[in-house]
Order: sequence, then C-alpha cells, then structure tokens
Amino acid sequence: MEKVTISKEEYEQLLKLNETVKSLQTYVLELESTVNFLKEHLNVSKAHRFGSSSEKNVNLKQMSFDLLFNESEVLADSSLPEPNLATITTVKEHQRSKKNSLKVSLPESIPVIEFHHSEILEGSTCPHCQHELVKFGTKEHDHLVLAPARAVLVKDITDIYKCEHCENTGEKAVIKEADYPPSVIPGSLASAEAIAQIANEKFVQGTPLYRQEKYWGRFGVNLTRQTMSNWLLYAVSHHLEPIYNNLCQQILKHEVLHTDETVLQ
Repeated sequence: MEKVTISKEEYEQLLKLNETVKSLQTYVLELESTVNFLKEHLNVSKAHRFGSSSEKNVNLKQMSFDLLFNESEVLADSSLPEPNLATITTVKEHQRSKKNSLKVSLPESIPVIEFHHSEILEGSTCPHCQHELVKFGTKEHDHLVLAPARAVLVKDITDIYKCEHCENTGEKAVIKEADYPPSVIPGSLASAEAIAQIANEKFVQGTPLYRQEKYWGRFGVNLTRQTMSNWLLYAVSHHLEPIYNNLCQQILKHEVLHTDETVLQ
C-alpha cells in the first residue's frame, strides 16, 4: 500500500469533510423516515376517503380463511326459519294459503315436476267407523331440487342431395348439402353455450379452468383446461374483440367522456 504524506492543514480539512459526510448521511436518513411517515399517513387518508368503511373491526385474513374452509359454519344461522314456498291446500270450493315467515324467490318459468301420491300406508278406511275415506282435496309439499350442469351432445344431421339425371347420363353428378348453422369454431365440438358456460364459471363465479376440468371429468366428459383455454381465446379474438373495437370507435367519436375515478381495491 502506497503511503501519502499530507500537511496538518490538509488533515484537518479531511476530518471536517468526514464530519460533513456523516451529518449529511444522518440528514438523509431523517428525510427518508419523514417521507415514509408521510406516505403511510397518505395511504391511511386515502383508505378512509375511498376505501370501504365498516363499524366492525374485522380481521380480513381470518374472514377469508373461514369463508374458504368453514363457509357452512360461518354463514349458518339456526335462528332463521326454514324457507319454503307458500303451501296451497284445496278444500272443496275454496283455497287456504299457508303463510311463511321466509319465502324463496323463484322464477315463474322454472320447470315443475309433479308426483301424485294416492296410497295411504295406514289404510284408506276410517279408524272409527271403518268406512272408506273419500278424497275431498289436495295438499302440496314443495321441494327445490338443484341439479348439476348437464353435458348434451347436439348433432346437426344434414341431408345430402345429388342429381340422378346427370349420374344416369354419365355426367358428373352434382352434390349439394343442406345448410345448417355455422359452428362457433370451425371443426370443433365447441358451442356458443359451452363457451359461455366456461366463461361464466371462470370470470363470474371465479372457478379456475383446472377445477372445471375436474368437475366435468366426474361426469365422464374429458374436457382439458388447454381445450377450454383455446375455446376462450378463439371466442375473444374472433367474436368479442370485433365488438370491443367497434365500441371503442363509437366512444372516441364523442368529445366528452364520463369516467369513474373511484379507487379500486
């Protein structure tokens, strides 16, 4: 190591320079601490102004864990009455409606399957006079059945026609096929309903493709996540993207656009 000889005056200047550097470093650390403090207060202020408010102090992580693994235990409430439809009892010439404290809302177009029960296990005779009981009304007991999604194979069978006259005269017969609706993806099993179902489960219900693959696999339908991905990408690029581009063109024709600048979580 090479040694350098300096004067006392230069040495004192070097010591002062080192003290200045140390002071600057301390000042920088204090500035960083102040900036972080102000950033934290700014984030808290934004959260109070734009974030969701609640009067309850809820542990979000614990709530997410409970809803994921203990959803039934968290949401169950034994104090609530069991919901059911209004029961109609027909007695001769009038109807009596049974009132319920909680009623299920169902669409008017929901399919209804009726099973009629006529046999009485204890017998159809009066236990007092032993005469045969006479039917005088009916009573309904409603049950809501939630069936899983179904996989249906739709076959478009088209008629094929040919010119027998040309064929009998030795000419090349003209062959034509009946028209049928075009496929969403040429040469694919995909239908508009199938793609809509996959997209709804993924983007609305939050069900990943690998879970959908397992779900359909339990019904014997070997529909891989790669196939579903291909269907979604094709539908977006060939059917949805042109609509999106047209919407953008229509929006850009306006001089003023309204935007919602609410903070998104």
